[in-house]
Amino acid sequence: MAKNLVLTCSLCANYCPNTSKCRLNDEPRKAYDSSFAETCKENGGFIRYIHVIPDVYNYYSMSEDTPPNWTPPDLKRIPTDRNGLPLVVKTKRGLERAIPADSSVILEVETTIEGKVSPITTYQGQREIIYEIGVKLAAEEASKAGVPLTVLPDERDWEGIPEHVYAYLGATKKYNRGGKAWLTDKPVQWNY
Repeated sequence: MAKNLVLTCSLCANYCPNTSKCRLNDEPRKAYDSSFAETCKENGGFIRYIHVIPDVYNYYSMSEDTPPNWTPPDLKRIPTDRNGLPLVVKTKRGLERAIPADSSVILEVETTIEGKVSPITTYQGQREIIYEIGVKLAAEEASKAGVPLTVLPDERDWEGIPEHVYAYLGATKKYNRGGKAWLTDKPVQWNY
């Protein structure tokens, strides 16, 4: 017997995973929250986002115990790469069917990324990367991956979230922290 889905904000197209807000009323929402989705459905505000793959909290409510043998849903209907692996990408919504960033992109599952598609090669991944580190740095990442960056009109000139930009620059060693304080050009005279 098939279990009915527990509706959550992650399954709704009106949920913005980058800002964790509902696009209809700009209210903060959590992806796994089921307290608003059913009411939104009754009011006509819930629109099923077809690319997200339901997660455990979409099959079992917070008050139910998850069976120990629970496995993610069958991915047989998901398109596959040339090796027969399902083309999925991990996003802030959860696991999604990967959509190529551009019609020229051929998606491949990278076994080093938990058997998922690299986010920079997908439409969904590019939305998240642009939101976090801005268009300029996302373009560099897309160039490294050999894919075109698709920039939507509302993303143009977006500089990213400062904390994410600084973390990215620090991780890629592109951020100049002003040098190392203990290294100098001249000998230091120590007074004892």
